Amino acid sequence: MAGKNNLPVKELPKAAYAGVTVSDSGFFGAIIGEGLPLACKEYQATVPAISKKIVSWLSQMKRLHNVKIVGVGLVEKEGWQRERLGAALWLKHDIVPHLLSLVGPKGNK
Repeated sequence: MAGKNNLPVKELPKAAYAGVTVSDSGFFGAIIGEGLPLACKEYQATVPAISKKIVSWLSQMKRLHNVKIVGVGLVEKEGWQRERLGAALWLKHDIVPHLLSLVGPKGNK
């Protein structure tokens, strides 16, 4: 597609949302954009490297699907510092983190 003066016009990225839950062996990530699933996969990673792996995955999905990831739901996992990742997503990547806990009735996890 060309604009004035025959310069190429780059399509603006669409809004997308991600969800991430951490397990003992890595994390599961899903991304949805325009009401359609764009990615849904389990990834292997050690606990110390999970945050870096998640940021890398989000960046890769952003480029691959030409989307702007607006928000990420991060499900709580003991021993994982999701607050630190949430701060990095907000301050360095302009992504709103939603820190979620899986709590059953009467506060039981």
